[in-house]
Amino acid sequence: MIVLSFILMSGGVCRETHIWKALQEMNIVKPEKKALHPYFGDVYRLVTQVVAVDPPIHDFRWGKRAELEVSQKAVVEYACEVLHRKPGDFRSIYNEAIRKEQYKGK
Repeated sequence: MIVLSFILMSGGVCRETHIWKALQEMNIVKPEKKALHPYFGDVYRLVTQVVAVDPPIHDFRWGKRAELEVSQKAVVEYACEVLHRKPGDFRSIYNEAIRKEQYKGK
């Protein structure tokens, strides 16, 4: 959910460097990327394990899997909870998420 929040709040795509910087600031990963998180384990592998390029460079996107597994509205609400903000602070993203949820319901 944390990574999906970054992706959604960045307009659906987020550079790898921004993801790692944010995760470092939240003390989820260490700069060396090899240290295991006590809850998430190998975060680097968890986030990047589907890519097989050398060297790996990633752009994270809001894709079909995210669309199937979680609502954008739920991700915005989660991000607001973590950031101690209100959905109205992200009005355009939140309104779009509500619109998509209503469309899915029809």
